[in-house]
Formats: sequence, C-alpha cells, structure tokens
Amino acid sequence: TPNDKKTVLQAAREIFARLLPRAFRRPVSDGEVNRFATLVESVTKEGEPFERGIQVGLQAVLVSPHFLFRVEMDSQPNDPKAQHLLTDFELASRLSYFLWSTMPDDELFELAADGKLHQSDVLDKQITRMLKDPKADALVDNFASQWLNLSNLVEVVPDAKLFPEFTPQLRADMIAETKLFIRTVFREDRSLLDFLDAKTTFVNERLARHYGIDGVKGDKMRLVSLPPKQRAGILTHGSILTLTSNPDRTSLVRRGNWIVHNVLGLPLPEPPDDITPLEEGAKESGASTLREQLALHRSSANCAPCHNTLDPLGFGMENFDAIGRWREKGKEGVIESGGVMPDGESFSGPVELMAY
Repeated sequence: TPNDKKTVLQAAREIFARLLPRAFRRPVSDGEVNRFATLVESVTKEGEPFERGIQVGLQAVLVSPHFLFRVEMDSQPNDPKAQHLLTDFELASRLSYFLWSTMPDDELFELAADGKLHQSDVLDKQITRMLKDPKADALVDNFASQWLNLSNLVEVVPDAKLFPEFTPQLRADMIAETKLFIRTVFREDRSLLDFLDAKTTFVNERLARHYGIDGVKGDKMRLVSLPPKQRAGILTHGSILTLTSNPDRTSLVRRGNWIVHNVLGLPLPEPPDDITPLEEGAKESGASTLREQLALHRSSANCAPCHNTLDPLGFGMENFDAIGRWREKGKEGVIESGGVMPDGESFSGPVELMAY
C-alpha cells in the first residue's frame, strides 16, 4: 500500500507487476504495468481510497482480451501461407488448458522463461508429469465427456415402468466407468484402439450385476475383464448404450449415427425434410420387423446413402437393450445382430463389429 516512501503509482506498479504475468500467462512490458497502475492513480485522484483504485484496476484486467483469451500473436495474420513458431509461453498455455483446463503452473512458466519448453525431450517430460497430476482429470471431464456426449447422460430418463432398474446410482456408476476407463487410457499411454476393443473395464457390484459379471462386491469401482463374446471397448459401456437409446426402446439409427459422428467422424448429409417416419412407413408398407422397416429406407435413393452405413452399425449393437443390458431375444424373437457394411465386410455381434 502507499506510504510516506511509496506513491500510489509505485504501489500499484508493484501489485500489477506480480499479477499481470499470471493473468496474461506471459511476461508483460513496463508499459502494460503502467497502464493499469495509472488507472489506479486516476481513481485515487478523484478522492477514492487506494483499495477502490485496485478494484477498478483488477476489473480492467478481468475484461482484457489477454486474460479472457489465449492470445497467440501472429506478425502476418492476413497471410494464410505464413507460418511461425509458438512462443514457449503460448505453448505453455496450449498445454495447460488442453490437459488441465487451467493456467500453466510455476514449472511450465519457468521452463518457458528459460526458452526450454519447446525442446522435444522437455516437452515429453512435461506431458508425462501433467497427465499424472490430478488436474489432468479435466481432460476426461471436459474433453472426453464432450467428445462422447457423456455429460448428456444426466438428462436421459429411461421409461421408469419398463426399466425400474435404472436408478440415479446406476447412472452415476455408468458415468464413473467410462471416465475411469478413459483416464486409464490417457495416464497409461495406452493405444487409442483400446477405446474400441479393450477387454477390460471398471465396475462396482451394482454395475457388474447389470452387465452379468459375477464376483464383484461393494460400491468401489475396480478393474474387471469383460464377457469376451459380449462386450469390448467404450461402445459397449452402459453409458453410451443408454445415451443412444430412446426412453422406451433401443434406437438403431441413433446408435449408428453416434458411431458415425463421434467415433468414425464420417460426414453424412442431413435427412430429407419430407422423409416418412419409420413407424408410418412400416404401417403403409406392411413391414412387420425392424429389419424390414429399415430395408424400406435403404430402398429409397434419398435414404440409402446414410442408412447403408447407419443400419449395420445399429444392428451390431442390438444385443444391448435401452439401458445397456445384454439380451439374446427382443420383441421380434431372437436378435440378429449381424450386418454387412458398405464395403461388403460382414460381421456378427458387437465384438466383431468393434474388430471391424
């Protein structure tokens, strides 16, 4: 604070010289510090106390683009062919906000200040360190959950009369399973293909019973082997299967569409505006089974480009009911979970589909 030996401007400079490098995640110039310190001085000249001046200065920091955005300076922003290296401080922010969803820590700042962070061996060590830090849970919560739409599961409400087993506790178990699995893939540097074909997952007694896995007791989540002919990877997690179902039944199209968009990243056109709903089309044509109903869509030139891809993927997951339980039979009898993909490759059941 100001005193007989320190003016308001000097005291404000000391405060913002410490604050701005952290707020802006980079070194700051004397001119930047002076800009905020001068603002504090102008407030006190109007008769306000020093604390009020600092409050106004802090408000100015919090609305600065350098605080609100991860600014990366480009000397030739209008030339799309121009390339430039990130500074070490820009790299530190990219790393920290991707892996931690927060600002760099002191170690990243120190390496950036020394100009060492961009060195490949240093960068690799920092990534390993950061993934081991509890803050890396944000990579699961904010990246993986958005990628998989996992956060939407809290809004999914299966029909209580048809699925009384689906409780808030079971929903929480499903979310915990998928998050723990993803966290393990990241932290153990496992293959990305484990997302599709991993033979293990995390369950507690309640979720194990839901999956038909014996020998698990208590509420604690633990690593177990999946039934080898039924489940593999995250697409057979109860969270994803419930998320991609209707409240009262499974949805082949929703499940297939989820795989196409979230996993394969394939661009598909929007359905035509005048398309006949599946149920209405079935009534008009006399189709009696789901396969026959979907075959109608594939017979249409407007529908075939999408349904030739979506339908086999959806049928491959049909052994799972609307809340992710394994089943051999449905309303139409024994479930046929095989399919033929557009490239002519055939499969039978979800495990073979994951391998495909």
